[in-house]
Amino acid sequence: VDEYQDTNTSQFRLISKLAEKYGNLCVVGDDDQSIYKFRGANISNILNFENTFPGAKVIKLEQNYRSTQNIVNAANSRLLGCFCPNHGCVDNAVHTFAGVQLRLACAALMRAQGHEEEVGGAKRTPAFNLPCKSVLHTVGPQVRGRPTAADEAALAACYDACLTLADEERLKNLAFCCVSTGEYGFPSERAAEVAIRAVEAYRSRTRSRIEVIFNVFRETDYAVYRALLGADGAAPARAGDC
Repeated sequence: VDEYQDTNTSQFRLISKLAEKYGNLCVVGDDDQSIYKFRGANISNILNFENTFPGAKVIKLEQNYRSTQNIVNAANSRLLGCFCPNHGCVDNAVHTFAGVQLRLACAALMRAQGHEEEVGGAKRTPAFNLPCKSVLHTVGPQVRGRPTAADEAALAACYDACLTLADEERLKNLAFCCVSTGEYGFPSERAAEVAIRAVEAYRSRTRSRIEVIFNVFRETDYAVYRALLGADGAAPARAGDC
């Protein structure tokens, strides 16, 4: 059910009845954007969702890819998308929803380059069917165990390369995923520290004014970035503030 915050009481009863037997219900909504009270929308439907449907998993998208024109994809060295069907990585999601055009564009880049993409670089393509304008692809380091200084430098290079390319292309904003923290094994908290430090260093060095958004998926990553960015202190902050 989309726009769940705008459902009315009758719709809520119907939805509850349909999901009663198997509990197979997925809703999407934003309790800050309930604007149809005059049409009978009941904001309590979404506010009480977890109480109404015990055991439901709630995924918070505090900042989503639709809020920016340019996103970063954590790519592999072939730049052709994930080769594991239905895999839950960012690379697979980006290529799936962008469409086959993205893989063809990346393949053309690889043919022109003549070799696989190295760690710490950046390439830009159109976003095709994604709700943004462009995708910057970067290959992060693969880590097994405790990250070394070289691993951290390689991860920082990913952020630096993407920001450099974004400024060269005169992009106004850029949303980073959590590069290397999934299958590539970089510990989330340390990766976040490296990411924030790399962005701060780039801005200090270049005086860039590009808007940077740290777009997280897991609740644990969200908590880490909030803590590192000072969002739990006296001054409120969001991931995009750094």
